[in-house]
Amino acid sequence: MATHNIFDALNSLKDIFGPISNVVNLAVYLTFPVVGYSACCGGGLMIYMVLHIKFHVYCISHRLEELSTRKVCDYSKMDEFHMEVRSDLKTCIRCHQVIQIAIRKLNDAIYLPFIILFLIGLIVLVGVFINSTLYEIQAATDYVFIVHYLVISSIVPAALIYVAQTLINEYEKISVNLLNCSWYEWNSTNKTAMLMFLQNSQKLVCIGDRNMIHMEFSFVPKGLKFLWSTSVFFIQIVSPRK
Repeated sequence: MATHNIFDALNSLKDIFGPISNVVNLAVYLTFPVVGYSACCGGGLMIYMVLHIKFHVYCISHRLEELSTRKVCDYSKMDEFHMEVRSDLKTCIRCHQVIQIAIRKLNDAIYLPFIILFLIGLIVLVGVFINSTLYEIQAATDYVFIVHYLVISSIVPAALIYVAQTLINEYEKISVNLLNCSWYEWNSTNKTAMLMFLQNSQKLVCIGDRNMIHMEFSFVPKGLKFLWSTSVFFIQIVSPRK
């Protein structure tokens, strides 16, 4: 697989600019780091937003862990105990509502960019796979291009899927820590708030669309299967023409 098999436009530039085509080709090559930087920054920004939400989920989970260790020591101070529990529950419920709104806004903001990033990565991976299968790698620069494409098209989405899965795992701890609380010692008002909070916390959280592209580990086998099927399909089309 020679370099011109990947970048056919460079041959056209050679025909157009003639003697100075090397200078133009250099300018084209210099744009590659900029494209890679833009792709990594976009993915990094999405990763940062997911990690920011995960931090607030961790704060709720940690606060509930502290609440689970709080028990009645002096029954003469039951009213103070119930007021402290009510205050902590209100804080956790309020933060949980903000997190749910943030996740909905995050899905609206990054779902389309993630689809575009996924499709671009799919095209690049299929192209690299087809060229590596059908053509012989001749130049050392081809290996540089292949690694460059794999980093942009694979590592950034994989990192985003990983941090989204850690967010889901941390979110599931909320209901577990809530059930570990000594709710049987609470008054009816706190028990009612706890049940409503438990019901809302058990709703599945998803970054993306669960019916299409969702950023969690269960999507990885589906994505790899689709990548393999697409690559085999195009190889069967291209092979007779080679």
